[in-house]
Amino acid sequence: MDRLDELAVLVAIIDTGSLAAAARRLNRSAPAITRVLASLEGRTGERLLVRNSRRMEPTPRGAALAEEARHLLALYGTLTGAIPAGRNIRRLRITAPVLFGRRHVAPILARLLDEEPDLQCEFMMQDRVLDLVDERIDIAIRIGSANERELPATRLGSLKGVMVAAPGYLNAHGIPQAPRDLAAHQVVLGLRGGYVSQLRFSEAGRRLLPRLRGRLAVDDIATRLRFVLDGGGLGQFLSYQVFDELRDGRLVRVLADYEPPALPVHLLRRRTLRDDPLVQRVIDRLTAGLRENPVLTEHDRAD
Repeated sequence: MDRLDELAVLVAIIDTGSLAAAARRLNRSAPAITRVLASLEGRTGERLLVRNSRRMEPTPRGAALAEEARHLLALYGTLTGAIPAGRNIRRLRITAPVLFGRRHVAPILARLLDEEPDLQCEFMMQDRVLDLVDERIDIAIRIGSANERELPATRLGSLKGVMVAAPGYLNAHGIPQAPRDLAAHQVVLGLRGGYVSQLRFSEAGRRLLPRLRGRLAVDDIATRLRFVLDGGGLGQFLSYQVFDELRDGRLVRVLADYEPPALPVHLLRRRTLRDDPLVQRVIDRLTAGLRENPVLTEHDRAD
């Protein structure tokens, strides 16, 4: 059996998270992948992978072997002509919240891919927080607390929670002057994980959590925003989610004196991410591009 093939199988299992997915990637049967893994574990005398509740994960020995295997396989590709000499192909797994990723991270990545022919990206946009270690994420854009297993974090800016409504709705129903006034209004609430999200306000440094029972709760941000734009009621969003709509007058900001403190936005990187010039260029471009974005800088200036 080709010993390099064993290493390629190990990397494929770790990258895809399962034997079946690795088999599909390599165009082989699942039993064949299982046999190759068993052979490699027999050769090393150690378990290289374990299954948790969601996926196959490398043991410390498996992770170390896979990291070295990637470089060995890349070198082999160079030597055999599969990869042009001198190229350092680097795959990075990057995650960001869905709407923020679509609007603000994806354009930067698109430019990076044009400029960096040796860069390969897996871009995962999820509103749930992905664990960088469990999901093998290299770089994450986080809104809110960055204390994830004390990973290296770079502050990019901040975002506010803002209450907004369409001008037509406010003309018909009036402008609330305090959070308690929302009880007399239609409010389009968020829905996350099967639970209605709590509206958050602040007054003189004290948190206010008004209890509201809106007639409509929506688990998709874009759809909730559509209801608000169409005059269905007031809604609370992160400022970047309604930045364009506020700027062009389709929405009006209300209860600004009661907005909660701004949330920090950070770029996190996996501690074991191998340092090389390409990785650093990706981090630098993401950091610079997002720090220059007005959706992240307006609240830093104001606060």
